[in-house]
This record gives sequence, structure tokens and C-alpha cells, in this order.
Amino acid sequence: MATYDYQVTIESSLTSEHQRFMSEAIAEARKSADAGGVPLGCVLVKEGRIIGRGHNRRIQDSDPIMHAEIAALRDALRQGDLDACRGATLYCTGMSCDMCAAANVYWGVKEVVLARLDGYKNNRPLYEANGVRVIEVDLDEPKRLLKQFNETHP
Repeated sequence: MATYDYQVTIESSLTSEHQRFMSEAIAEARKSADAGGVPLGCVLVKEGRIIGRGHNRRIQDSDPIMHAEIAALRDALRQGDLDACRGATLYCTGMSCDMCAAANVYWGVKEVVLARLDGYKNNRPLYEANGVRVIEVDLDEPKRLLKQFNETHP
């Protein structure tokens, strides 16, 4: 197994644009929570416009790969343009799992803004090795939603 030496930079403040799109990702996480699912949400943004939205639907759809990031990528790609995600920025209320990080790299996402969740895998090295810029942010709402979910789904 490869080991990586990297420094995690956690942004304490977001630009107004990052705040706006992270708020949209949090709204997606709430949709999943309201439906009894894992409260993770995501939006894909290109040229200042949301091109894909998704929230974790693993429980709701009995589909183990329907993570928030996969759902947002599918939403963007449904328009028929296979380059739709190339150069996009992804905003997600959690850390990327291996599958989601690989999918983001494959479809050409250039930047990810992730809410930091302690205890979850950090795929920053995979992203950076593939030229993807990573911004980690410390936000209370994603942590609160996940804590609430974990308390009701032991």
C-alpha cells in the first residue's frame, strides 16, 4: 500500500461563491436525511452554474453505489455531453470514498470542495496525484446531520 506525505489545509472561511454552492450541497444532504438516507449531498458546478445535483440514495434505492457524488455526476452526464463534468468544481458535504474520488478524476472534475468529517477516509492524495485541487472546509451542519443519522442508525 502506498503512503503519502501531504499536509491538510482546512479553510476556515469560504468565498461567497463557495458558500453559495456548499449551501446547495447541504440542501441535498437534507433531502437524503429527510428520506431516511445517509445525509450526504453534492453539487457539480461549471462556469458558475450548477450542472448536476445529487444526494446519497444508498438506503432509499437499496443501491450500494448511489453515493452523493455518483448521483451528481450522473445528473450532469444525463444531458448527453460526456465532457459535461470536465473542468467542473464539485462541492460535497463529506469526504470522497475511493469509488467517488476515482469517478471524479475519471470524468475530469478539476476541483473538489469537501466538508471535513473526522474519521472518514481522506482521498486528497489521489486527487492531487491526478491534478485535482482540494479544498477542505470545516462546517458544523454536515457534521450535525451525520451525527444525527449515526445516532438513529447504529
